[in-house]
Amino acid sequence: MRALLFACCLAALSCREIQPVNVVPEAADGYELRGTVTTTGGIALDSVEVRLWYNFDTAGVPPVDTTHVVVTDPTKIVDVSVTTLQGAFVRQLYLSYRAPGDVPRFQWDYFDSHGLFVPSGEYIVRYAFDTIVVKREHRIVEGTPTAYSDAGGRFSIGMDRFPVGKNFDIYTVQDQYAGTYVVLPKIDLELRKGSLFGASSVTLQLNQITTAAFTVR
Repeated sequence: MRALLFACCLAALSCREIQPVNVVPEAADGYELRGTVTTTGGIALDSVEVRLWYNFDTAGVPPVDTTHVVVTDPTKIVDVSVTTLQGAFVRQLYLSYRAPGDVPRFQWDYFDSHGLFVPSGEYIVRYAFDTIVVKREHRIVEGTPTAYSDAGGRFSIGMDRFPVGKNFDIYTVQDQYAGTYVVLPKIDLELRKGSLFGASSVTLQLNQITTAAFTVR
């Protein structure tokens, strides 16, 4: 569905293909993207919002998350929060007592505690009873603002935003398990500034910096 949406956007808005930058690829640890954004007239644009989407393939493995959180002691506080992979606090999803029974898979709207979108990438939803962590659920966020261009039209997205090769359980909007998928080294980008828009796909190269130039109309 998302691939079809991008195809329609490209056709309707006449977004140009990525123009390769003719430089010798630099080494990187994992995956990294460095891009430049210009108008069709070649004018570099600052403050262009770059939204990042991933591409997936079926992983052919059982669900990653098989741990069920169950309240057996209603006197303990149930603490469900979002953190980065490094453990930095992002958002509180639930903090209260619960009656005995299953703790649901809490929805997250991708906003942090300040009401701002988090960048695309991998995050942890941590479940704890009082201070005892009983589950760490890995979730992937995509389609959120992840980078902004500078005065020269340049932006970069580092390896911490590319969980390539990792498996994730995907759920529907009704919170039904839809399968386990692996993240591919191909990304889709949306670039926006005011009424200007561009969309394109990039294939990342392992252990080198991928460079590309983009235009918006």
